[in-house]
Amino acid sequence: MSTQRLAETFPRWLLFAALLLTLLAVVGHQFIPPRVHTLLPDTNATRFIYGDSDTGGGTRVEWLDYEKNAFRCSRVADKPSHYCGFNLALSEDYISGIDIAAFDELRLVMTVNSTKPRLSIFMRNYNPAYSTPDNGDSAQYIVFNVRTEDIDPELVIGLDEFRVADWWLESHDIPRQYIKPEFTNITLIGANFGSNLPVGEHDLEIVRMQLQGPWVAAELWYRWVIGVWLVGGFGFLLIQSVYYARRAKGSERRYRWLQSRHKQLRDQADNLRDMAQRDKLTGLLNRYGLELSLDTLTHHRDMPVALLLLDIDHFKRINDRRGHNQGDKVLIHIANILNDNTRAGDLVARWGGEEFLIVACDIDASEIYTLADKIRTRIFSEECFSAEQPLSVSASVGAVQWRPDETFEQSLHRADELLYQAKGIGRNCAVTDQPATHG
Repeated sequence: MSTQRLAETFPRWLLFAALLLTLLAVVGHQFIPPRVHTLLPDTNATRFIYGDSDTGGGTRVEWLDYEKNAFRCSRVADKPSHYCGFNLALSEDYISGIDIAAFDELRLVMTVNSTKPRLSIFMRNYNPAYSTPDNGDSAQYIVFNVRTEDIDPELVIGLDEFRVADWWLESHDIPRQYIKPEFTNITLIGANFGSNLPVGEHDLEIVRMQLQGPWVAAELWYRWVIGVWLVGGFGFLLIQSVYYARRAKGSERRYRWLQSRHKQLRDQADNLRDMAQRDKLTGLLNRYGLELSLDTLTHHRDMPVALLLLDIDHFKRINDRRGHNQGDKVLIHIANILNDNTRAGDLVARWGGEEFLIVACDIDASEIYTLADKIRTRIFSEECFSAEQPLSVSASVGAVQWRPDETFEQSLHRADELLYQAKGIGRNCAVTDQPATHG
């Protein structure tokens, strides 16, 4: 469908569809089946019971039916009663539990036979901010106290009804931001008859334990509905804007195309200009490129400049014995060395064949030989090719200071003469126009 056709029919069909979907979404949310996570019954669940008889208390605990999660707490009269209860472990290490924050309520089906008027349903939440692995009591203790008569037989507890136990807060130095119940890492859920259990037997069977909540919270659901309307409205405005913009901006698109084409041609011209100034093999400046750069340099001759003319020794022999491909690799290798040993403001060019020219800027006369010999030494010390076919390459260098009273050609001619001297005294050396500076 074209943009024009879409813009013309957009309000009629999409507005009707949006209204219908919104109605279905608002009404239909309450009919979505809840999300249920069953904790018990589960034959693989880790469960255990506990009493205080092992620590000198008067409450003994025993299983009546492990599979049915039924147990009994028996209180004797001559000893105090502190605790007796049941735990369901949700973590093997009591550190990595489960996140139940997305659920709304805990549902329990239980059978209670006890004269104790209240039963505690509790959870433990592990948070490294206040919990430590070696102290099980450091996990947050979240509790809900229920009257036993309210268990008939299903007990539904909203997670917002749980509270952090006062005794736990008093026994731990907890920052304010952690004093509210947390449900993001529950490691334990249990039931406890508590202290001061009446003398006699008290039975509890947990038939079923489930977490229940919506797949999508109502608040988030309605936010989505509002969000769809916002996106739809924005989409309508966008389509309308595109439609009218395309009608009004045909000439502008043409103008932009011409601008783009002009930029492409300009970039191509720049690339061609760069290619004309660069040696294709080594990437260094060629003669033409160096001469263009020198035109700029000659207008700023307020700093000392040196010319270093370098020639690879016996390069023809390398080509004859190793082949021209290997000779090309030598040239590239030398070019890399020159780039690595010169500064950003220096000019490095392949002057022709196996000759290279360096125009070193802002260099004192006393430093010319040092630079020339450093480059020569670097070339001779690095072998080319592989370890199986090594090749030591040497170079001769003639270096001069470009005098203010002479042209570039005159200075280059002097450097060429010194290069010829370097070849004459045995190659693999640097000769400069400074006194006693050759080796």
